[in-house]
Amino acid sequence: MSRPVGRLHEQTRQFLSFLRRAPLVRAQICAPKDGTLLYSGKMMRNAWEEIAELRERGALPGLTTLPEVLANIPAPETGHATLQRYTEATCQAVPWEDDGFIIWRALSGIFAAQAEGRVSFYIGAGISADNDDLARRKVFAVTELRVLARNPRIDTLTRDVLGYYLRCVENRNHAMSFSFIGGGC
Repeated sequence: MSRPVGRLHEQTRQFLSFLRRAPLVRAQICAPKDGTLLYSGKMMRNAWEEIAELRERGALPGLTTLPEVLANIPAPETGHATLQRYTEATCQAVPWEDDGFIIWRALSGIFAAQAEGRVSFYIGAGISADNDDLARRKVFAVTELRVLARNPRIDTLTRDVLGYYLRCVENRNHAMSFSFIGGGC
């Protein structure tokens, strides 16, 4: 489907409009205090695959990822049972490089903005914020880091870890591979 550069597909506009019109849905896009888990990149495998394996072994209790949150949020008037299903259906119908990336930036920005307390990170290599490096361009580097940096509700240890990630992205160090799973200190 041909379209002018910079224009979003109709499905993407409808998705973003739904988010804009649904403050009660947006308010649910959060993890419990000290329970936010952000992930990106690749360690031995993709971070999301490693997290799934850790979950199967009972690891990472009390931590919640954005897809887990979306799977529990009803999406009324969308034709989909949950916000996760609505997101997946929309992203399958539009190109990732433009529209899919923007959809996940919107959701991730809300998730990061509503994080509270200690935030945990599972971050591998291959992360960039550069628009000219689409293979490495990640929502974590483009959106979540900067939104978290402005979030006054995260704790000081999270802010210190966040500083490391921000420096890596700014210096184009794509091999960060550093995770922090928050616990009691």
